[in-house]
Amino acid sequence: MLDHVSITVDDIETAEIFYDAVMAALDIPTVKRSEAQLGYSERADANHTGRIYISSLRGVRPEPAFRRHWFFNAGSRAAVDAIWHTGIGHGGSDDGGAEPPPQLSSVLLCRVSH
Repeated sequence: MLDHVSITVDDIETAEIFYDAVMAALDIPTVKRSEAQLGYSERADANHTGRIYISSLRGVRPEPAFRRHWFFNAGSRAAVDAIWHTGIGHGGSDDGGAEPPPQLSSVLLCRVSH
């Protein structure tokens, strides 16, 4: 259904540290890297309709957006825990506490702040 998702970040260098670590933990390859854009995964095509390309584009600081977030399918609770700790260790933060919420059994919420 989706081909790609793009967000704007004002600090692409910080975004790169965070997203490179989280995407690697999700086994999603980095496919584009420049001063203006980061790209992860591959675009969908006729043979791979389930792919979704994710990009971060350098731009001005976006307006705060209530509830802006991504959910990633991590596959298991163990993967959620590992990816959560990777994200926190690479500049991420959590609104709730020191561990991922227990209701996240196989998906991981990633709120996009900037």
